[in-house]
Amino acid sequence: MCLVQPRTANPKFFGLYRILAEHHVQFDVLREDLVDPERLRRYAAVVLPDPRLSVGTDRPVLTTGATGADVDAHVQGAYFAIRPDDRPDDRKQLTGLDNLDLVYLYGRFAPYEGEGEGFLAYIPPHMFGPPEKCYHTEVSDTPGLVRTPSGDVVIPWNVGTHYQSYAYDGHARLVMAALRDLLGLKPRLTTDAPATVEVVARDNPGAGALLVSLVNLTGQSGTAFHAPVPVRDIRVALTTDHTPLRAHALRAGVDIPLSAHDGTLSLTLPELALFETVVVEYRE
Repeated sequence: MCLVQPRTANPKFFGLYRILAEHHVQFDVLREDLVDPERLRRYAAVVLPDPRLSVGTDRPVLTTGATGADVDAHVQGAYFAIRPDDRPDDRKQLTGLDNLDLVYLYGRFAPYEGEGEGFLAYIPPHMFGPPEKCYHTEVSDTPGLVRTPSGDVVIPWNVGTHYQSYAYDGHARLVMAALRDLLGLKPRLTTDAPATVEVVARDNPGAGALLVSLVNLTGQSGTAFHAPVPVRDIRVALTTDHTPLRAHALRAGVDIPLSAHDGTLSLTLPELALFETVVVEYRE
């Protein structure tokens, strides 16, 4: 997948970057002035953190963000409701939203004016305060997420800025549901590592190897970086067309047992301190 970076990176971009990294999505970052249709053809999907970014591609696109001087104004008391029709049924709509009824909106948004299938329902600003005294009484028909007739997805509010500022899990779950259930993104890598462990896989065909790199961010606290908490028994599964021969952890200096079945290789890293890179050698 490709995340397009504006010339000047901003909270919209950084928030989406965090969501993808924390959910171990394998993605590249391309700056907007380096994007062209041929380069984007290698990706399963493209994510745009700002609707003003324009890229020509035949890949499915998730566009997020709103424009205008007041879009990030802290207008409290506005929400998006997760409707019963948004949840999984025979049509398999948005998954991963269990126990989530509302997500909050700080700032205004510009409703999508084109055609498409709408999800979520905008709740305009109401009195903000304790829930026993302040609660919403109006739910509009205005969607907060739209799948267009071409199959692209639009989130017409700054979900990236929200996550960068507040790191609310509900916003991240909406983005992941849009990628997974509406754009059909199939993960190349799955892992039981926590969100505080970055996991990135890269192919190195010239050397006949896959590189799986892990970074332990449990010691990060704001701008400080303390000693990380060791994370043990991290399982990683990776789809590949190659036949793996051997896995070796460079920093630990030991071989890692691996298995392969139906195009998926699986391995378990016994312990991760600060970082590790596992080299998976394969038959060319």
